[in-house]
Amino acid sequence: MTMRKNKKIDLRPVGRFPGELFALGLAIALIVQMTAGAPAAIATAAIIGLVQVVLLRRQRMAGEATAKRLELSEAEAKKWQERSNTFMSELSHFKEQVDYQDPETGVGSTRQFEVEFIKQVARFRRRNEPFTVALLQVRDPEHPDAMLEAPVIAAAAHRLAETARVEDALCRVARRGFAVLLAGADREGAEVYIHRARQRFEEVPVSVGGKRVPLTLSGGAATYETTMTEVQDILSAAARDLHSQLRTNLAEDADDRPVRKLARAS
Repeated sequence: MTMRKNKKIDLRPVGRFPGELFALGLAIALIVQMTAGAPAAIATAAIIGLVQVVLLRRQRMAGEATAKRLELSEAEAKKWQERSNTFMSELSHFKEQVDYQDPETGVGSTRQFEVEFIKQVARFRRRNEPFTVALLQVRDPEHPDAMLEAPVIAAAAHRLAETARVEDALCRVARRGFAVLLAGADREGAEVYIHRARQRFEEVPVSVGGKRVPLTLSGGAATYETTMTEVQDILSAAARDLHSQLRTNLAEDADDRPVRKLARAS
């Protein structure tokens, strides 16, 4: 009986087939060879080697993907840090306001916010009544770093005023940032308010001159603690929370939220 010669196997993948399909085809070819008379030990060793090659390839691809994600994460972190610094500069600018009302929006200014903060601290000391600050930022989703025009900011402030209670204080603390002092509210109450405000922006788009302006709203919150002796302390805490919320939302949905702010203030 004559034995058939083993055919030479071309190990090059054909076209753009995935490596897994190529590996499967090679394994089948080896099995065919084994049944055709090739020593079983050689065929088995070849298959084991093939599996190891496939596993190593997958491990390398996973490592490359992880490195790419880390690279993007570092770039993203740098970008958000730059935005945070920009927001801090905006806050410093608005701290120079002397009027109690912001001239562009008609809501309270940073000076008014300081007055309301002092009132709430006194109430906390007398009655142990909590209060929380919600820090909100408005932006254009298509151009997140662009400055909004004055009429757009004014319309956004008006929309926010519709969501606040009579006892709450809405003040503008940055070019695109607003702080709402929520009297008697804890952390959970602030989260409910932020959700309601965001929902209001989605359901009733801001309109300027009869034209709808797409805007997104981001929010973070901080409840007053006795260690917060100045307005900046509670704003910084709210900014850190906003920064955290933005990063979380970015990981889940890159389009959902904007700038992180005074996170490095304290």
